[in-house]
Amino acid sequence: FKTLVTIAGPQELFVFLVPVAKELDLKKAARVAGVKKLEMLPLKELTKETGYMRGGCSAVGMKKKYPTFMDQSAEKLDYIIASAGKIGLQMKLLPEHLAQVTDATFHDVLKE
Repeated sequence: FKTLVTIAGPQELFVFLVPVAKELDLKKAARVAGVKKLEMLPLKELTKETGYMRGGCSAVGMKKKYPTFMDQSAEKLDYIIASAGKIGLQMKLLPEHLAQVTDATFHDVLKE
């Protein structure tokens, strides 16, 4: 799973975990987040806002705790592999454990 950071307005960030081979549907994501519109956080702001760089962004341990959502497909899996905070460093864990640590909820957020 990849970690994607979106922005709805000044300093209103939302984190989404989606399968690596899939694409986040920004309209579905906005609905789930309860905002009118979401955009991807500009890459130049990623490290400043999260403490992580592209390719190593993890939903665990960001500078601030942002609302986090995981695609519902994760619920059906025995385990998921997600970034552990550095490029090339991954963690294998139960989806519900990642959801507990990040306060994530499961939703349909993928493009069809």
